[in-house]
Amino acid sequence: MAKATSPVTSQRALPWTVKRLVLKYCAEMEDSGYWTASSRSANSSKLWSFAKVVCDDPAKVNRAHVAKWLATPNLSAAYRRSRVSTLRGFTKWCVLNGYMKVDPAIAAKAPPVPAALPRALTPGQVAKVLSACPDTRARVVVLLMAQEGLRRKEVAEMQVADVDLANSSVLVRGKGGAGQVTRMLPLSDETRQALDDYLTECPASFGPLVRSKVHPDRGITAHSLGEMVSEVMQSAGVHVVGDGKSGHALRHSMAHHMIDNGATVLEVKAALGHATVKTTEVYLRGRVEDLRTAMGGRKYRGAADAEAVR
Repeated sequence: MAKATSPVTSQRALPWTVKRLVLKYCAEMEDSGYWTASSRSANSSKLWSFAKVVCDDPAKVNRAHVAKWLATPNLSAAYRRSRVSTLRGFTKWCVLNGYMKVDPAIAAKAPPVPAALPRALTPGQVAKVLSACPDTRARVVVLLMAQEGLRRKEVAEMQVADVDLANSSVLVRGKGGAGQVTRMLPLSDETRQALDDYLTECPASFGPLVRSKVHPDRGITAHSLGEMVSEVMQSAGVHVVGDGKSGHALRHSMAHHMIDNGATVLEVKAALGHATVKTTEVYLRGRVEDLRTAMGGRKYRGAADAEAVR
């Protein structure tokens, strides 16, 4: 009688196809903490579309396969660029783990993305958004983004224990920190009062700060938080579908308003949690009036005659 083969043994005996490697790679990236669940969803979607256009054998995937995938029509430059970045990470992992001998994406070029000015709101528009907040929870979210300049993910991951009302400060679990605290920020008077009101209405000593109304013991996702802010902005009349503005505009607004009030680029960098000054310098683009004063006061006509007199 033939010996039965266990399901585990059968699974291990299966050849490593590109699709199976995509699943393995995505699982490892999330398990290691390098990707969040939402990041895995976005990146696995890109890699799955790649796996559908290449051959099954990862060792036979070549540059022609990559070029065919990158030539997919009707994609924005920004999305094409993110596809290249995601694919490079995957193929490099395949080479390092011996699934591919040659990296087929090593020469793939990411298309340039036109530099865009951050879409900021005026102080009056931010005030309208605050007035349109339906409850204290939404007000806290908007103020943490507009006053403290937090990303929606940073607000979603904030814990009750991260808030120190006595010292008017807050701990931030920033980008690239894998859920760990990356910086401490002071709280504005507006944000502190809103947090006090919210925690009085919805008391909690631990767990997520911004909680689900359906399941009060759980937090809400960054995506849901972003949708909530967009809806409030639409209610306030400062955002319509398709205008390019989103909740992230509140973070941009904070940076612009800090600079308007005399803050240096390094101070804005520290507040926003940017890794490099270059990232922060985007907020200086388009500030024509500032440049008008700095570049003004120079005259060249008659300069030669003036130098001759000396």
